[in-house]
Amino acid sequence: NELELESCNNIIYLPDCPKLNKLTLRDCINIIELPDFPELVELDINNSFKIISLPIYEKLNKLKLWKYNIKDLPYFPYLKYLEIMECPKIISIPNYEELIELKLSNSNIINIPKLSKLKKLQSFRNSNIIQYYESLEILELYSLDIINLPYFRNLKVLVIYGCNNIETIPSYKTLLALHIR
Repeated sequence: NELELESCNNIIYLPDCPKLNKLTLRDCINIIELPDFPELVELDINNSFKIISLPIYEKLNKLKLWKYNIKDLPYFPYLKYLEIMECPKIISIPNYEELIELKLSNSNIINIPKLSKLKKLQSFRNSNIIQYYESLEILELYSLDIINLPYFRNLKVLVIYGCNNIETIPSYKTLLALHIR
């Protein structure tokens, strides 16, 4: 129940696949629209610029977007994992109430809601999204231009690479691992 397409430059439309669970598109530069896949739980789109919107996949729980031209993300009620890399048109994400892991890299996201179940946040060059998340346990920061970190009362793992302007790190009482470079 998986479909993976890579460098399929002649394909414009995908067929309806009612039982499809996982879809991966890599360098499929001419696909312009995705059909509604009612059973889709995992979607990975990499370098497919002509797709400008996503259908609402009710069962989707993992979404990876890399070099993608979409502007607005729809609301996916069961989304648990979201990765956005080099998607300059996305400036905000919906309040995904079930989201537990968020990875952002080289994006222009300026608005992230209070994600009450977020456990892991990874940010590469996205300093404007660092805010307090009560449930956060793992925080990974790469090449950020930030000076101070907020206090996260449940933080267990903190990774900081290339964040040369950080002046102070709070004393996290629950911290089990700290990595700084």
